[in-house]
Amino acid sequence: MVFSFCPNAIRDAMLDTDTEVSQACRILGINWKANGEHVVRLIKECWLPHPERDIYTWMAISECPHWSGEIEKIAAAVLSRFSISIGSMSYTAMILAANQTDVALRLVRAKLDFLLAEAKDSPEPPRFPEEGTEEEKTSWYIRYDPTKTIKGLLDESEWHDLPSLSEVAPTAFLQILWPWYVTVFTEILTRKDREGFKHIYPGQYILEIDLTPSETRSAFRETPVMSAIQIAVEELSEKSPKDF
Repeated sequence: MVFSFCPNAIRDAMLDTDTEVSQACRILGINWKANGEHVVRLIKECWLPHPERDIYTWMAISECPHWSGEIEKIAAAVLSRFSISIGSMSYTAMILAANQTDVALRLVRAKLDFLLAEAKDSPEPPRFPEEGTEEEKTSWYIRYDPTKTIKGLLDESEWHDLPSLSEVAPTAFLQILWPWYVTVFTEILTRKDREGFKHIYPGQYILEIDLTPSETRSAFRETPVMSAIQIAVEELSEKSPKDF
């Protein structure tokens, strides 16, 4: 059965109740190939100006098999202000990676940028107990380590597919994502050096980097964000030494 694409009717549904909006989202999702320009125009007109509709925007563009620059811009706008789950974003990125690896990596970068901005905006900890006992100082640092939220981005285990992306496209991975890693490392060092945060306790470290040998990669996917950058560097040095 073939359904005609009626922009006016779909526009009305996109601005209606949640039930109608959900139906419109499904219709948009199955019309990318036949009416892609109309779908982009409707999303930009009806949903993009309204952050509360971001989930529908994301659901619709996730169904698009091939992303144009306009769709990338829509995705970037949504990812900059709406907390799409890492799992949902990764699923879309991996589908795109089959034919548009750079687009997939830019999508990952947009999500990582959002998470970094969120981590930077985390509440300030209580004042460091300068006059406290050693036990109180150590306890404060363990509980309120100012680098914890930023380090958490590197320890996030939900990025299961990131090492695979870095392995198939190491050059693009480093070009697109290396600046994000540099920003994270710099932020960790900056927070570590803030006045009042320089207390040292036994066993403290700034950043733990486990350079697991390549032959045991399957065992270190528990830290995929750090694993991905190592794999990209290794792959580039092995397969394209001139570029490296």
